[in-house]
Amino acid sequence: MNLKVYAPVDGEIDLIDKLNDGVFSEKMLGDGFYIKPDNDEFYSPLDNSKVKLIFDTKHAIFFEGPSGSSLLMHIGLDTVKLNGEPFEIAVKVDQKINLDTKIVQVNREQIESNGLSVLTPIVIDYQGEEKCVFKLTTKNKKVKRGELIGEFVLTDNKTEKKEISDIKNLFLGENSYVSNSREINKLVGGNSNYSEVYNCMTRLRFKVYDKNLVDEKKISKLDFVKGLIWSDNELQIVIGQDVYRYKDQIILLNSSSAEFDFENNSIKKQTVGKRILQCLSGIMVPNLPVLIVGGLYLGIVSLFKQFGWMPNISFGVPGEGQISIWDAGPLWGTLQVTSELTLKFLAIFVAINTAKYFNWNIHLALLISIMVANPFLFDGGNTDGGNSFGVQWILFATGINPDHEILGGLAYISVFAYTAKFFPHIFGIIIAVKWDAWLKTKINPKVDLIFRPFLVVVPTVFLILFIIGPLWYILEQLLGLLFIYTVGTLPFGIGAGFFAALWQIAVAFGLHLALGNINGLMAERQAGYGYLGPGSSLSVWAQVGAIIIVAIMSKNAKLKRQAISTIPGGILGITEPIVYGINLPKFRPFLAGIFGAFIAGSFAGAVGVTSRVWSGMGIFEIIGFMSDPVYIGNSKPPEFLLSNTTNGILYIVACLVALGSSMLICMFMYRDRISEIRMTKSINNKIYKIIIANNPKMDKEQKLKLKVQLAEIANMIDKEILTEIKNLEKNLISRIKIVDKIDYLNELKTKKTEILKVKGKKFALKNNELKITQIYKQIENLKYITQIEVMENKLVELEKTIKLETLNKYQDNFIKKADEIYKKIFNIYNVKKSIDLEPQLYNAVHSLDISFNIITAKNETIDLNKTLKKTKLENNNKLKML
Repeated sequence: MNLKVYAPVDGEIDLIDKLNDGVFSEKMLGDGFYIKPDNDEFYSPLDNSKVKLIFDTKHAIFFEGPSGSSLLMHIGLDTVKLNGEPFEIAVKVDQKINLDTKIVQVNREQIESNGLSVLTPIVIDYQGEEKCVFKLTTKNKKVKRGELIGEFVLTDNKTEKKEISDIKNLFLGENSYVSNSREINKLVGGNSNYSEVYNCMTRLRFKVYDKNLVDEKKISKLDFVKGLIWSDNELQIVIGQDVYRYKDQIILLNSSSAEFDFENNSIKKQTVGKRILQCLSGIMVPNLPVLIVGGLYLGIVSLFKQFGWMPNISFGVPGEGQISIWDAGPLWGTLQVTSELTLKFLAIFVAINTAKYFNWNIHLALLISIMVANPFLFDGGNTDGGNSFGVQWILFATGINPDHEILGGLAYISVFAYTAKFFPHIFGIIIAVKWDAWLKTKINPKVDLIFRPFLVVVPTVFLILFIIGPLWYILEQLLGLLFIYTVGTLPFGIGAGFFAALWQIAVAFGLHLALGNINGLMAERQAGYGYLGPGSSLSVWAQVGAIIIVAIMSKNAKLKRQAISTIPGGILGITEPIVYGINLPKFRPFLAGIFGAFIAGSFAGAVGVTSRVWSGMGIFEIIGFMSDPVYIGNSKPPEFLLSNTTNGILYIVACLVALGSSMLICMFMYRDRISEIRMTKSINNKIYKIIIANNPKMDKEQKLKLKVQLAEIANMIDKEILTEIKNLEKNLISRIKIVDKIDYLNELKTKKTEILKVKGKKFALKNNELKITQIYKQIENLKYITQIEVMENKLVELEKTIKLETLNKYQDNFIKKADEIYKKIFNIYNVKKSIDLEPQLYNAVHSLDISFNIITAKNETIDLNKTLKKTKLENNNKLKML
């Protein structure tokens, strides 16, 4: 490839390495030359070419030569700052041009008046394997427009076409998911360093034995990794919607390698509470796909019924407006029984996940769970016109009157099927795991396979049905009654408001099942109507409202895109990506969602909205609020009951209240980051309270003097440095926007490449050289490659404007001076115990660079809130002694 280049303007030229700008002169953007223009009219530097790209700021133009190579003409240095003002573009993208085509009119005087250089680099953006260099063909440094200056040539004479054998290897080799999964597996310490790998909506999760074996830095630098989070000993790698591919590949890789080392007990070093929460999370999170499928499926079937396309079907004796399952026909009957499966037998999936969590035999766990959620006991799903638990046998009577208004549910303790009650399954499988491990040491290996499974399964089933299940039922009844007759009796719907507010907190800690059981208990006592039930749904809409505000208000392009991507899931009732991904880590949006849920829940409780039947998740729940409850039983509905239509309309209003109130609250609460001054004032406020607590006899004048002394620290953050921070923040926000765009384009490029590689593999196996060459060219010429190049060039330009040296010097000086002032204040006010504020001061003054992940926050060695409480307690004890 030889590409001839001509002078775009009259002026003086030299080789690019003589420019001494630190970017172009280092040939970061390719080889070439620069020209110092003598006039303001710039023409095309190439003949018979076209305009490939024009930057938004008009200072840089890409040209495409006859061979497809890209030439960049960058008018001036750092002129991106001028936002296009000195430039008048005379051409359009994709316009064909020649040496007589005027490209741009430049105001050189305006550029120089801003203290910038008009020197114009012209470099080649060549991505081939060979090295492309520029050779001058003119001896004159002074040139006229249109004069031939030189040409770009390849220094290696090897063919530009990739060898067929190399292309075949590309198509027949591993895809990126396999290679990336292998890399992750290695960087987390290998499969012997974790007990389980699974995924949620966007995160790849490992239960890690030894954190020291995890190479966090290398994992964070992987192109496809968007973030890395630790939750105790669980490593969460944020990847995106393709996460399941990586999980599947890792499981396949592990299945063909050595077995896991399950004897590592480092997780056991955690506190009991943390281990329980981690266990619940590990068991419940993998159920998300099941819940999503079940929720969508049931929602669609509910829509069919609502619009009258599908009849209401009864498994028992048909009521008014119903038909029997036997008369439903194959289509409607199949839709009915399959759509209800997820809700009725979700506990079976929970049992399987419990077995997987503890690395136990999932087939035996499945057998135990099916026996406990026995379809015969459940009477084929019969919940119409009879007992909600289907067939059951009374174990014993407690002596409580079954008609007792409060304790009637505890009159009889029975054996029945546990289809939707998860905890008996979880406890049963855990006991089975322990029992099986003990039996393994006692039974002769020769008969182990015959007797051990039987001796584990049958006793466990009886243990669940006769002991664990009844005990759980009693506990559930008592806890539910306690909540219903304490919080639930609060006036004006406040009880329902508290329930709604608590729901997402419970979700965050994996405890929402307990709250769901409370509502289920109340529904059983009121013929299927539950006034706490709307709370779970309203809490979802409140979190959606908060994330919408984050998406609107955030200046961080990456966070904004992530927030937007979680909203569709939220509308369908899936809050885990919202809560775990953004709202909870940012905390303020999560808090705004809790407040919004409380307001909406209180409204729903005050006007009498009740849950009636589960019709799916998210927007599909509307149908359930407009329907009759499936459960009838022997209990009576509440005295005050809204009609189905009114109930549904008021539920929709409550959802809008949840959405709107959380948006409004989040609007006032949300900040991308807490400012340096606000964080410093927060430290001052806590120190002020500690000193006051340490000196209870201080008068008003002394307190005022203390405030003035502390204010001196905050005043060190003056207008000049705030302006510097503001300008840097603006550039860093722009940088994130560009980096996020590059990441997004890389994702699209990877996906398209993988699709083409799968196609190419088929032809490579058939030795069809023509087809694989054509497909390889498609990969090489993907539009995303050029777009990525353009964005990367923009990034290089922008990063030249991001200079942290001045800010870093100020930050170091601030920490030093502030620390000295605090020590003087502590000495004056007799604070004897050493309070190390360096980490707090560091995090306060580095708020900008921490929030943009340039540096990491320091661990604060002293909790000022705890110090304040301790100081108050010590002084109170001293006063008592006096």
